[in-house]
Amino acid sequence: MLAMFLAIVAALVMAFLMFSVLFKSTEELKEAIYYWLKPDAWSWFDGEYEEDAWAEFKLVLWVGGSLAVGYGVYSLFQGAA
Repeated sequence: MLAMFLAIVAALVMAFLMFSVLFKSTEELKEAIYYWLKPDAWSWFDGEYEEDAWAEFKLVLWVGGSLAVGYGVYSLFQGAA
């Protein structure tokens, strides 16, 4: 139980820290989610493919990094218990 709690706290802290580095505001996060949902072909036809790819990369880095830290902390403390 302690391992799960520490993993969630670590993931949330990492998400907060990475958010301030990757996104300037919540509007930029909303834009990244919008581009993630928008098909890449539409972005390409609209001439927004580079913005789409960069926004999606930042979103995946933010979510993936936070989950990786949470998993790492969970694995570390689960094995120690």
